[in-house]
Parts: sequence; C-alpha cells; structure tokens
Amino acid sequence: MQATSTAQAPAGQRRIALLGTPRWSIPGGPDQPLAARDAFLLLLLATEGAVERSRAAALLWPDSAPRQANISLRQRIFRLKRTFGADAVAGDAAIRLADVLEHDMHDPQAGLRADPHHAAGELLAGVEADDAESNLAAWLRATRERWRERLQQTLAALAEEH
Repeated sequence: MQATSTAQAPAGQRRIALLGTPRWSIPGGPDQPLAARDAFLLLLLATEGAVERSRAAALLWPDSAPRQANISLRQRIFRLKRTFGADAVAGDAAIRLADVLEHDMHDPQAGLRADPHHAAGELLAGVEADDAESNLAAWLRATRERWRERLQQTLAALAEEH
C-alpha cells in the first residue's frame, strides 16, 4: 500500500489511525493508506514513546546490517515527512512522534466516550510482519495483546461508571 504525497499540505495536525486499517489524514482531508513499514514505525512510537533509533531500525529491518538498517530508517523518516508535508518523527538518538501527529490510541476512554465504535478495529488490521517468526511479528503480537488488555480495562472502568 503506497501513501499519497502531500508536500503541499496545509499547516496543522495530522491524524494517524492505527486501529483498523492503518491510515492518516489532515483536517478536512480524505483518509490516505499507510504503508506497512510506516504503520509499524508509527505504532512503535505511539505505543512506546521515545525509542532508541538503533532499536527501531533493528526491529523494522532485522535482516539488514545495523548501518544499513539505520540508513533505511532515516530514508523512511524522510519519506514520512514528504508524505505528511511535515515532520512525523522527532529526535536524534531517540526518536518519537512529532507534535504535529495525533493518533487514535492516545486515550481510549475519551475516544470511547466520544464514539462507542472508537476502538472497534484491530490494531493495524490487515498488516502483518513478512516473517511470522521475526522479532517484529512477536512485537506486533505482544503490542496487540497489550492494547486488548488496556481496552478491556477501559471498558470495565466505563461500565462501573454507569
């Protein structure tokens, strides 16, 4: 899945959706699909906050030498900037989501209060690591499981309020 370039995008927030089919948008604009590797990187940063650049590179490009994996990560970050028309990733040794990005996993309780279907989709629905036995695949399975547990706790807390 290729993301569409928006180098001329207006200033302001970009929204990434990691629940359901991974996608992104600008205010008032249509949803655009996220490429699998972009979705993995954005999910990593959305769920774990600041991540050492070397760890992100090794997780996303496990078959590459560390230097090549870091080059691939740098290129991916540049492509995301070009796609979003703004920095998507901030930081040097440790990287994090840039302030211009909002995502749908930040506050599940507020999301569910605003929209009961907020968390209906699977995390990165339809996206899997190429190698089911890789560290990336194991990380994705664990991240999905942590999200399901967080969502169950949130639903239980909301149910107690009513």
